[in-house]
Amino acid sequence: MVDPFSIGASAAAQQIFDAARRAISKKWSGKSTVKAWIDEDKFARNQQIVADWCSIIHVAGMAEPIDLMGGSIPLNMSSVQRRFRIDGAKKKSFSEEQLVAGKNHIALLGDPGSGKTTTLKRVCANLYGLLEAGESDATYPIVVLCRRVDWESRDLEQALVEELGLRGEKRVKSRGEETTQDLTPAELTDIAISALDESGAVILIDGLDEIAERSKRNAVANTIERLGSSLRSTRIIASCRSAEAPFLSGFSTAELLPLETKQVKEIVNSRVKSSRAFFRSARASGSEELTDRPLFLNQMLIVYERMGRLPEQPSGLCKQMVRLLLTDWDEQRRIVRHSKYGGFDVDAKSEFLAQLAYDFIQTGQKVFTEGDLIDFYEQKCELFLLPPGEAVTVVREIQSHVGLIVETGGGFEFSHLTIQEYLCADNIIRRPIDREVSRLVSRYPAVIAIATALSADPSLWLYRVLEASPPMPAKHYIGTFVARLGQEQPRFAVKRELGDAVLSLIDQDDGADLRVWKDLSSIESVRDSLRWAISEGYFCRRRGGDYRLAAAADAVELGRVGRSGLTVPGPLAELFRLEDALEEASYF
Repeated sequence: MVDPFSIGASAAAQQIFDAARRAISKKWSGKSTVKAWIDEDKFARNQQIVADWCSIIHVAGMAEPIDLMGGSIPLNMSSVQRRFRIDGAKKKSFSEEQLVAGKNHIALLGDPGSGKTTTLKRVCANLYGLLEAGESDATYPIVVLCRRVDWESRDLEQALVEELGLRGEKRVKSRGEETTQDLTPAELTDIAISALDESGAVILIDGLDEIAERSKRNAVANTIERLGSSLRSTRIIASCRSAEAPFLSGFSTAELLPLETKQVKEIVNSRVKSSRAFFRSARASGSEELTDRPLFLNQMLIVYERMGRLPEQPSGLCKQMVRLLLTDWDEQRRIVRHSKYGGFDVDAKSEFLAQLAYDFIQTGQKVFTEGDLIDFYEQKCELFLLPPGEAVTVVREIQSHVGLIVETGGGFEFSHLTIQEYLCADNIIRRPIDREVSRLVSRYPAVIAIATALSADPSLWLYRVLEASPPMPAKHYIGTFVARLGQEQPRFAVKRELGDAVLSLIDQDDGADLRVWKDLSSIESVRDSLRWAISEGYFCRRRGGDYRLAAAADAVELGRVGRSGLTVPGPLAELFRLEDALEEASYF
């Protein structure tokens, strides 16, 4: 036979082959009627595919693949699934070393984009490394990528037979004649499982949740559980999204945790020349919170590497991340996820999430209990053509398919406040500006600032929402709103209404902290709109260092200004470069 590793396959792969071959020889070669062997070429190709898979990270948007070990780090894990954790209880940790060298079967869980596949790749690469180093207890990986298996034509055990490249035949006597027949799939499976266990393999099963048909997924889960109870020397590590994770009796849990600050810095340092510049850009774009999920961080790094900065509009980056989880991430990997509910597609899920975000922003709740969820669902299910009485099932499907909602010991919550605010704003711009919406100006000014940026006509939308809302109750709300508005950099058109809207905000501030106004004052269309509003709608008089405005008669008749007697503090007049316009409007 041709040595399958003579053309550059690693020494580790040769050891893998030898171990499997010895196991088959020991258990089956002595049986005169059965002959089993490994197709060395097939096994070599499979192992080379696995070696390639576990050596790089490459997702859409990357200019080129990056080295796995150089571009990733060991992630923190908990041995208690999040929905069963108790707040304040001591965390039980789980390490990557335990995945590599432990003795237990493990269910590796996590949210979409939390690093499950990358962690399995690292386990695989570490196993190869131990083999290459000649460690006495080193073992070899057999990898099953669920998204690449045709589950219509084979089951998990048959997939393992294919990965081993196992072949076999038997001699059969019929009517006095002896013939040779291929072993049946069941016979090959029996030999494969015995061979794997004899040689002490580690079976890595990636993406149980990626099996589209639920009945097939349940069948694979049942097989994993059955194999787990029968194997003695071989371990199984199976990954799955937390929301769709089946209970696997006898398996330890390792659920991936969000990245810690030091881990984020380590990843960023490995990818960009100046990590400080990246973090400055992340803070400036209001997206620093998103860096705790590996998928989001990786996407931000791709954008940063391509543009040298992150998008100026935080809402633009949030929109990109929501789209990534709703569609792009699965499309990149050619994964189809079927909803249990006909018509509850990606767009419907997005609208459902936006409605949920709006309703719970209104109530001021960060965490919503199962009871809260049921109340919301029963009120809204008809809008989405969903059956009553299935609130938790629907939300768990969204949690699994999209990953923007997480289940905790206390209930459910959005994975990131930044995402919840974006989704809420997305819902608001499709609503009429009524009393309920206008109240959010003073309660959640950041949401209204995002909605302004998302609206079709930010100048007019801002004017109308401020016109409908009462004055903000405290100065810090003004600062929060103005700072976020400037950060979002809405695409304002020069309009007199925009000038009136900003003047009403200026009137509620004393100009003591110019920093919150800096970004908004840098927008040329805002300055031009202010000059337009002042020149055509107001008379002005100087009072000390400030400017006192009175609405002109035509402005009052047109209803452009809700009240007269506005004040423009001198420091803000200077910041917005309004001195000339105010002097020209002076009637003293």
